[in-house]
Formats: sequence, C-alpha cells, structure tokens
Amino acid sequence: DVGEAEGTVFVAMDLLPLSLARRLEVFPRLPETEVVRLALEVAAALSIAHADGVVHRDIKPDNVMLGSHGEAIVADFGLAGAFAKDPERNELAADDPGKVMGTPHYFSPEQARGLDLDGRSDLYSLGVMCYRAATGALPFEGDDWYTVARQHVEDTPVPPRMLVPELTEGFEAILLRLLAKNPEHRFTSATQLADALLALPTAPASRSVGVNPSSASVTQVAFPYLYSAVGRRSWKRNALVGALAITLTAVVALFASPMLNQLRRGTSISSEGLPTTPVPLDTTLPTKPDSLLTSSAAITSPTVVTKPPVKPAIATRAAIAPMRVNVTVTVPDSAVLRVNDEPKQKQNGTWQGYLATGRSQHFVARHERAMPGCKSAQVDTVIVFNSAEANVELDVAPCSVLLLSVKNTNNAVYTITGIGFPFSKTDKFVGTPLPIVLRNGEYELLVTAEKCNNWTDKKLIIARDSATGSDTVRKSVPADCPPPAPIR
Repeated sequence: DVGEAEGTVFVAMDLLPLSLARRLEVFPRLPETEVVRLALEVAAALSIAHADGVVHRDIKPDNVMLGSHGEAIVADFGLAGAFAKDPERNELAADDPGKVMGTPHYFSPEQARGLDLDGRSDLYSLGVMCYRAATGALPFEGDDWYTVARQHVEDTPVPPRMLVPELTEGFEAILLRLLAKNPEHRFTSATQLADALLALPTAPASRSVGVNPSSASVTQVAFPYLYSAVGRRSWKRNALVGALAITLTAVVALFASPMLNQLRRGTSISSEGLPTTPVPLDTTLPTKPDSLLTSSAAITSPTVVTKPPVKPAIATRAAIAPMRVNVTVTVPDSAVLRVNDEPKQKQNGTWQGYLATGRSQHFVARHERAMPGCKSAQVDTVIVFNSAEANVELDVAPCSVLLLSVKNTNNAVYTITGIGFPFSKTDKFVGTPLPIVLRNGEYELLVTAEKCNNWTDKKLIIARDSATGSDTVRKSVPADCPPPAPIR
C-alpha cells in the first residue's frame, strides 16, 4: 500500500529478506532450469511495467527478491523512468536522455551512452543477470565503471557454453540475443522473450506465470483486475502494484491448476479441496481441453470413417437399450491414450473397444515427456458416435528444437513449411540464432534476403538425434550475396 499518515508518506510491502544476489553468494551459479524459471518470472513482471510505460533501468540480482516459495519478485523501482512515443521520431524516448543511471555491470550499451531507453534496455540487463546466474561470471569486468561501460558498448561477450558446456544451445542463443549491442537485434518485448524461454526443453513444466495458451506468452488476460486499477495510478505506484500482483497471480495459478484439472475431468471439489462425486458430462457440447497442457491450435479434428447404420431390428426389450459402437483408435506407439479419462492399452498402435452411441466420448492422446511449447504433442477431442463402427486417428508427434542461423546477413527472412502435414511459419532472422520448436517430421526451408540469391532445403529433417540423444537440430545457411559491381 501507499498512503499518508499525519503528514508522512509511507510505503507498506511484504518483508522479503532474501534476494537473488544473496543466493548467488552461496551458490556461485544456478542450474539452467532454475535460471530459466527466474527469467520467466522477471519477464512477466517487466511485461506489466513496460505495458504501462515504465522502464526499470536497474535490473540486477540485488533487485530481484525471492518470495517464500522461491518466486522472483522485481523490486526497487527507484531509478525507473517513464517512456512514451516520440511523435517526430516514432520511437520510445526516455524522460531524461543524456543522463547515465544504473549499475555499470548490468546496464545496456545505450544506457552507458546516455541515449534514449525503452523496455529493451531492461531485457539487456536481464540477459546480463541470467548470464551471471548461469555461468558464475559476469560478461564484462573492469577496474572502474568506464572500463565496464566501454565493454558493454564495444566488446562481444564470451559464449556461455564455453564457460559451462552443459548449458543447452537454445538457452545460449537466447542469452546472446539479449546481449545484442543494437536494441533492434534483441527481443522486441518481454512477452516475446517469454515465448522463447517457454520453448526451451529446460523450461518449467507448470507455467506459474500468466500465459496465454494459444501463444504461450505473458498476456494481460492473466491480470484483468490489475490493468483496470493500474490505469488510475501514477507510474511509480503502478510499479509497486505490478510487482505485488505478479506474486499473487503466480500463487493463485500454482494452487488453482490441480483443482481446475479435476473439474475438467468431471470431478467436483469439496470445501476441503478433495474430490467428491462425479459431475455428469455435458452431452450436447464438447468439453474444453486442458489449457495448461495444450493450446487451441493443438486440438486436431480426428479422421472419422463411419459405415451406414444397420437396419433397426424389431423393437424388443434388447433393442430399447443404448446402442454401442465398435471404435478403433489409431495412436502412435510412443503416445499414451485415455478414453473418458481411463488409460487404455494399445496393440500395434491401435485400441479397439465398444462405446455408447449418442453420448460424448472424450479422447486424449499425448506424449508425456514432450517439451514445453510442443503443440503437436497432445490431441484432446470429444466425439459423438451415431453408427455401428468407427475409426478414429489421433495424430500426435513429439517435437525438437531447430536452431537456425544465417551467415553474412542480418536481414534474411525464412519460411518453414511442413511436408505431409499442415504447417507454415515465416519470420525475420535478426542476427542471432533463435530456437524454434517444431514437431518431428520433414520440412522445406526457404531463406531470402535482399540482394542475395534464395536458398532452399527441400528435405529438412527435424527429429531427435538417436546417436547423441540431443533434441536440437542446428542448421546454418550460408547466404549467397554477390558483391556489388565495381563503379567505373
């Protein structure tokens, strides 16, 4: 809370005696899984601050507090500044350009030069903090602040995997992109950073930060009450409310998820939080998929092949009973199958059984160890049968990470198209490799760049490497850019 009592202004907040800085004093470096989780939670806090026009300007371990459950809480907005659109230059401008503020080991190149700042400056500082937590060393060291500031502006950091080889290639690519000298080459927002972090195989399995299941990014959907309240306060008070709301949302999501999953599976919850009597399934509308495990894009319409209904027999006592359908379900051997929330055993990739017609039948097939962000790893669907026999094909597939890099150019555009299944993705390559989560399969890759010849790979295989066990596929494209003709 923020208020005034007898002429004295006060600020009341939680007592948080632990910080990331104190933890790094005990453990020189943290496991990648822990660093990714902390980065996700800090990105969630920054997304709220940046959405309200506030740049922190001093992201570092000392200002990332740890809650009672180890969750990251962004604190100390004492150096925070507001930024707004500059109508003449159409860019975000800081409130006091030309003044160098922040901590030298953690501030961005533009911060060291006293230039205009926006949220991407905080992302650079977050990259320095994650580099320090993951490797045990700062990317730039020096005897005085000027030496460190010059390195931020001019020098290239040592790749993290040269210091800690067990770090994943995808995480290293994210760190190097965060530490790009040019803000245009970093992530455009904290939400885009969260998307990339969630795509890593080391991302937390349970998403405690507010995420949008359809885009796997931090979103205002998780904080509807916060934005309506924050809009009426000054930016300094907004920063405090945003930091406190992040903690509340994470705790609510942590404890609400198991109860929501029980409700989705047709079980009611008592006042003590224990399941009681089953809730009947709605036979007119399909049940919603588990949004914490799959996105709406992952719900694939099954292929159902039906035969004409048999001619009804004479109305007898047996004919009045509910009719049954002989269902054959085809699922990859590596996936698990549940029918009406009951696990089913497959033989040669198929399960066969009898189900009642005219009622909603719930099918779920998924790969249990799929990496976060793998939309093809689960199919969740409801079918109502009205025939004597039916075939159902549930197409699920695991994912791998494509680490794409394009040499000799920073303005390339790549297009990835699935072969044999519907998929297409087009994006810009910004200079540092970015991990792309793709379902295992065969793709066509097209890379185009201005004043360069197109480059195509018509048979790009994305799959887990059986020899090394790696889920990362590296692809380096040598851009064919002829030199300009000499001027005579």
